[in-house]
Amino acid sequence: MRAGRLAHDAAHEELARLAGADAEGPAAAGGSAAAEGPAAAGGSAAAKHDQRNGAREAAAPGLCEAAVPAVVAEALPERAGLSVGNSMPVRDLDSLAAPSAKRIRVLCNRGANGIDGVVSASLGAAAVSRAPVALVIGDLSFLHDVSALQLAARLEISMSIVVVNNDGGGVFSFLPQADREDIFERYFATPHGLDLQPIASSCGARYTRAGRADSLTEQLRAAVKRHGLDIIEVPSTRTANREQHRSVAEAVCRALHDAFGEAA
Repeated sequence: MRAGRLAHDAAHEELARLAGADAEGPAAAGGSAAAEGPAAAGGSAAAKHDQRNGAREAAAPGLCEAAVPAVVAEALPERAGLSVGNSMPVRDLDSLAAPSAKRIRVLCNRGANGIDGVVSASLGAAAVSRAPVALVIGDLSFLHDVSALQLAARLEISMSIVVVNNDGGGVFSFLPQADREDIFERYFATPHGLDLQPIASSCGARYTRAGRADSLTEQLRAAVKRHGLDIIEVPSTRTANREQHRSVAEAVCRALHDAFGEAA
């Protein structure tokens, strides 16, 4: 029990430190407004990706991607439903959500390829729920099932969707093939470069963007109180997310080592 609490506290202290460091200023790579333009002709595929998304990272200080599911869980009211997407969201919720006496129902749907039908399944849960339902999902999984949004509008289903947008499959950045710059972006990360706001508008959904934990909490609490579909985009980058996870893991190891020595 003590080890679990130490690990949890160390993880959240490190996330808070990382969020504070991000909030001090734009990331060095592509943090200026110029990064909004086309990627430079030279450089690796990963560098081009980070340059394209530098403006998004700079616009979203103060909220680490890994913390998003835990922030959403904390913001939801009693008895609400929390649907969690596959890959990173469900892992981050399991690793970083704090123990709580709040009663919320956690749902997860895994399709044949992991990302299939997550939006549809969550909308189905929302359609029959008397309590608010929120979905935390990655951008690829969201886009894979984006046609479900028009059904939500037609059937007048209310749900809040938090889309963590790192422009690709973030979970693959943790695998060995992430070092293969010649193949990784095209065959594993599969960046799409799409703007989510027009997609939301075309389906009659309200769209907002959250770059800080307090902003996400405020927007979500407002969304779950009203009728209709809300889409809250949380911008991120895959490179930053991988480094933040690594930093959190190292902080947890240090805390356990300090408390228990070699036995940890």
